[in-house]
Amino acid sequence: PMFVATVTPEQHAATEPAAVAACITGHVRTINVTAHNIFETMIAPIRDHVDVFAAVSPVLDDLLPPKNVTHPKFQSESGPPKVGKTATRLDIERWFRILSPIHIEVATTAGQNSGLHSCLLLVQRHERQRRSRYRYLLRLRPDVAYRTRLPEWASWRHSLRLPVAEGPRLVLTEILHKFPQFCVKDVWALMTREAAPVYFASEWPPCSPGGAKQPKKVGYPECRLGCALHRANVTAWTVPLKRLIVRPWHGASQLSFTTQTLKRDEPGVESAHSPRNKTIGG
Repeated sequence: PMFVATVTPEQHAATEPAAVAACITGHVRTINVTAHNIFETMIAPIRDHVDVFAAVSPVLDDLLPPKNVTHPKFQSESGPPKVGKTATRLDIERWFRILSPIHIEVATTAGQNSGLHSCLLLVQRHERQRRSRYRYLLRLRPDVAYRTRLPEWASWRHSLRLPVAEGPRLVLTEILHKFPQFCVKDVWALMTREAAPVYFASEWPPCSPGGAKQPKKVGYPECRLGCALHRANVTAWTVPLKRLIVRPWHGASQLSFTTQTLKRDEPGVESAHSPRNKTIGG
């Protein structure tokens, strides 16, 4: 007689390849402070369905706000000039340990896109090794902590509606205020695999959308990203994500705040690509 093994849903999930690739990119900055929060909010809810990759620069933040920081929240008249301290690979691997990454690439990068593209290459290499593609990519930064948790994997199709009528190329991102409507926030994103080559490209060429009310911002990364997504017919939807950027002098004391689960059907969710953006040109 044939023996038939009974497999529980949990065992079945464990035997399936992970569906999500989480890419952590950028300067390592405060990952020694944020790693536990990133794990609890972005990785733990989908632990059996996510592989973590990191392509980071070893640059750390100074302990005090430097004089040349431009963001008003971080400005300082008395702080020291930026020194540009770096972390050792051993330290970086230790800080990332809670995230159990598949691979960590440490290299000084020329800019944001360099790290993003390097992480995509790591993902693609692992896809070839396992002979299957991921379904989603999650973009995270080492210096960002979250008060919003990803929903549990079992509820993704219901709460996030991924993918939906917008088509296979879809990016969920956070709301961006005081920018032209076509621009997209570049700090956090959850996207379908089909959208990843556009978001994780080695560069986002600038564009000049007709009728932009704030032409000076067209060259900003947020607007270059928005243009790149639009040109590739990638739909961007905003979600009410709650997060904070953590520096040694800012944000660390707020990490103990309770978190809420991210939902796609809450008020404030809107498309970053409205019908008027179909006239965008380069």
